[in-house]
Amino acid sequence: MGEDGVTVTYGFAYDGEPLPGIEIVGLPAEPLAACAVHLGPMEGISRSWMALMTEATERGLTPSGAGRELYVRAEREDQAD
Repeated sequence: MGEDGVTVTYGFAYDGEPLPGIEIVGLPAEPLAACAVHLGPMEGISRSWMALMTEATERGLTPSGAGRELYVRAEREDQAD
């Protein structure tokens, strides 16, 4: 955890040597996942997350483990596309 009490975790493929001050961890494969695609500006991402959680709950699913996000590059600076 950082000095300010914040831990940031991000992921990408890395097979190099250990890096000073960086903890490298692997997440296990998951046999079942609830997935959604968010389209539009990032300020609307919370609505997409809520829709995903609502759908999962309605299907009787209970979230567990680490949440995972995959970002696809946006063509414009405002990321609306």
